[in-house]
Amino acid sequence: MTATDGQSRFLDLRALAALEHLRFSTKNRVEGSYSGRHRSRQLGGAGEFVDYREYTEGDDLRRLDWKVLGRTGRSYLRLCQDETNLVCTAVIDASNSMRFGEDRPVGSKLEYAQYFATALSHVIAKQQDQVGVAVIDETLRQYIAPGGTSIHVTAVQSAVESIQSTGNQDWPRVCERCSSDHGAVAY
Repeated sequence: MTATDGQSRFLDLRALAALEHLRFSTKNRVEGSYSGRHRSRQLGGAGEFVDYREYTEGDDLRRLDWKVLGRTGRSYLRLCQDETNLVCTAVIDASNSMRFGEDRPVGSKLEYAQYFATALSHVIAKQQDQVGVAVIDETLRQYIAPGGTSIHVTAVQSAVESIQSTGNQDWPRVCERCSSDHGAVAY
């Protein structure tokens, strides 16, 4: 973080202004704790109507469509799609292989990853979702759990800015450990 403006050198707000109209969304359904803009994995009773399903013993009677039961004599449940928040962890490779391109004016692979992770954290936080970061090389070097406050996003961006490439790469072992310690891992 630069001392003068309190933001990361990898965060160019003027360049990101062109992306203000874009919305970061997921292709697949996600699982979150709060109401949000992304399709949830769970079908509930309070969201947007999706489909009917035949009633089976043990289903929640509150979701039973009584009008359909009265018209047809058959029991159907109304399925609705809930929306939830996105919880994202950016995984950044900080191994020596990320130094490629250091001698060029356009920057190294690590610098590109830092620009991307900083911009991604900004866009995700702007739409009130949660973002975190995991820095890996031979081990899980640093982990900041996802959060959504502006102070948290500043901490994530500061951590991204301070990454130095060292060590070798051991993705399979580190990702296995990361997923067992912290839940799902995105590559």
